[in-house]
Amino acid sequence: MGTCARCGAAIRALHRFCGQCGARLDAGAAGDEIRRHATVITSDLKGSTALGERLDPETLREALTLYFDEMRAVFESHGGTIEKIIGDAIVAVFGLPVRHEDDARRAVEAAFESRGALAALNDTLDERWGVRLQVRTGVSTGDVLFGEASLGKHVLTGDTMKVASAMEQNAPQGEVLIAESTYQAVRGVVDVEPFGRVAPKGTDERIPAYRLVSVVPRTESDRAVAEEAPLGRSCPTCGDSNPDGFTYCGTCGSSLAVVPRASDTRRTVTLVFADPRPAAVDGRPPSGEALREVMPRYFEVMRTALERHGGTVEKFIGDAVMAVFGLPVRHEDDAVRAIRAAAEMQAALPALNEEL
Repeated sequence: MGTCARCGAAIRALHRFCGQCGARLDAGAAGDEIRRHATVITSDLKGSTALGERLDPETLREALTLYFDEMRAVFESHGGTIEKIIGDAIVAVFGLPVRHEDDARRAVEAAFESRGALAALNDTLDERWGVRLQVRTGVSTGDVLFGEASLGKHVLTGDTMKVASAMEQNAPQGEVLIAESTYQAVRGVVDVEPFGRVAPKGTDERIPAYRLVSVVPRTESDRAVAEEAPLGRSCPTCGDSNPDGFTYCGTCGSSLAVVPRASDTRRTVTLVFADPRPAAVDGRPPSGEALREVMPRYFEVMRTALERHGGTVEKFIGDAVMAVFGLPVRHEDDAVRAIRAAAEMQAALPALNEEL
């Protein structure tokens, strides 16, 4: 037991941040990575470009809003958290911030239910506008990394993210592929067909994939367990439980305040999206240990360039960076700011690559 140097609150040795004021207790230390076991769903809508050629912008927006709202409802009803909706893709995580013993099963149930929900939605879209949506979905279970604690909730990396993406990219239209890690966790409650092996981006390794055929319905006792509320006050960022009275998470320093969901608004913004291709100097895929050292450094350099020009970093997920210019603060020259930031990001790479 000790005291916070900033506010004087009593702290436990296991905490890295003060629960009262959010100050880092070991301010001179480098941020530690936060690792959690979770199941990730990546779902990608195909053919949206062709869809945009058939529908006017307002109708296209309405159709996609119906789709995203329907998918969000399905994933969240099973306990998932939508980490990203960008472009045509949805990334949902089961096990963050709230963990359940059956997170892998919840994710597979959600992925399977999303197929039926899409079929019903397509009937509506077909009747209204004569269009239908095609979606591919991938599921993977394993460790998810938050990178350095100083980068907070915006960093979500690790092999699990890459494997989920590989499952999605190789899934047939309208189908769900699950990774070996997920299959082993739910094999008693699913019916699958072997699909072969697929290679995650940036690796030569080929891993088994399974096409999801059906999911065994839960029994009454299964449903009772699934409906049990998680114990403790979970951090909305890292999922760790915190004592009553904490205002900030003792693990990652995030605010524990409950933020109400904002209503939809429309803004004109400029997006910057950067997707690196890490490789060792000999051309081979880098090791996982190397990536854990390299990616946080890359993210920090990119964040500096983006924020210097007024951008807001929305997400670091997998190895991609997305920033918005025009939210929450708007400028008349947001598009120019974004281009300048993108140019600075590119200019910063040679020196960073030398260092790495």
